[in-house]
Amino acid sequence: MIRFRQLYLSLILSLFTLASVLANPTADKVKVKNFLLKTNRTIGFAHMVVKKTKLFNGKLNKSVSHERLAKKYYNEGQLEKSLYHSSRARVLANEVIAENKAKAPMDASFTSEEQQMTSAKPSDQELDDELAKELPASVNGKDEDLMSGNLEIDIQ
Repeated sequence: MIRFRQLYLSLILSLFTLASVLANPTADKVKVKNFLLKTNRTIGFAHMVVKKTKLFNGKLNKSVSHERLAKKYYNEGQLEKSLYHSSRARVLANEVIAENKAKAPMDASFTSEEQQMTSAKPSDQELDDELAKELPASVNGKDEDLMSGNLEIDIQ
């Protein structure tokens, strides 16, 4: 009888552990890389739209700068920080697309898993402050400067 209770209790605890793991997916390198790649495609689309419309408001530069910082953090193994800045970059790219009256690509939206992965992210202001601290040159960047050349956001 005691062994049955122990087995039953062990089974219940195992189910709770499994449920918590499924509810909070960890930020593994493959998931983070896929997240960044989706953001890159969204930024690429926003870049193309801005090239066409010539509506420069600074958000594209800010988006690219956040993604560059996300790439830096990814390469350093700081996966959570990478996710947070890539999320901020994708949100900004989506704003650029909407402000230019273009239809966002499917990759631009966040899946429920991606939302869970970034649910603990700092505020936009905190991320912007960190960007200014880590990449000070990005503060003075302009959308116009991005119209020719590589955006330097590719992930290897």
